Amino acid sequence: MGAVPDAPRDIVLVFARRFRDVGRALAVAPAHLRPVEVAAAVGIAGLVLATYVEKGPFQTALQRPSPLVQPALAFANLAGSGFTVAGVGAVVLVVGLSRRSRTWTDALLTLAAAGLWCWILTRLGQLVFAERRPMEGGQMRWLSLGGHGVSGHAAAAALLVRPVRDVLVRPHRALARGLLTCALAAWAVFIGWSRVAMGMHHVWNVVLGFALGGCVGAVGARMARQRLGAQGVESSRSRS
Repeated sequence: MGAVPDAPRDIVLVFARRFRDVGRALAVAPAHLRPVEVAAAVGIAGLVLATYVEKGPFQTALQRPSPLVQPALAFANLAGSGFTVAGVGAVVLVVGLSRRSRTWTDALLTLAAAGLWCWILTRLGQLVFAERRPMEGGQMRWLSLGGHGVSGHAAAAALLVRPVRDVLVRPHRALARGLLTCALAAWAVFIGWSRVAMGMHHVWNVVLGFALGGCVGAVGARMARQRLGAQGVESSRSRS
């Protein structure tokens, strides 16, 4: 596969190719859904509809946090932002480049491309579902700039679940993978709850964010695994 790209131009070109590849994968993903994934998509759509119809009662129940949890909400607001996620990704990418690992650098660029697609799709969702924040009155608007109908924090949290699990735990360690998945899911739920409790989003906005980030993260993680596997096979052949 060659050496690690050193020049910024080389890194940009590789990233552009990964961005294209992830975009294509996202475009064709609905045509390759398995039955269980179709059932999950239907369930998510039903949950979004239910939480949209009942957004008033949910908001009333959840947007009254105790003063004791205010520090936790402030932490979630900072730690769950897309800027924080991007910063962590940049640090990991720099580490990969410094170790001169083409395999991991390529996989990280694939996941970074998935993150950019997640941000773009989130912004498009906020343009279509241009709902005002609950703290601003919560009126629904459509196709308007400045909307908040999809939670970016929830999307960023869900985006990380599959990639982080796949990086930290090997596939054959089922118990460890299950525990880490539960921990990452709990973190995402914490971030989503914080957005509702602070009056930044309705519950249905958070559910949409979870669905969007989870889908994009799964596609990006699958592509990264494929590239890692292909590069591992090629390295074995070159050594032999």
